[in-house]
Amino acid sequence: MLRNNDVVKELAHKMGGVSPQILLYSFTMELGGSPLIGSKSISHMQDDVNYLIRNRLQWKRDDLIAMSNVINKNLIS
Repeated sequence: MLRNNDVVKELAHKMGGVSPQILLYSFTMELGGSPLIGSKSISHMQDDVNYLIRNRLQWKRDDLIAMSNVINKNLIS
């Protein structure tokens, strides 16, 4: 699972201690996509969406590449 990946956890910490889920949603949005929030908890969904509305994570090129590499490795394996 991506949210348990060490690189994802490190980037989430680097981006201000956000949850891996927020990081993945933000990454998807940074690439122009619309994240699908899979939580079954309405309060978790509201918290995630509210965070993303109020805070835009600042992605650096190297961080985008690192995240892309993690996702690509998970798609291949």
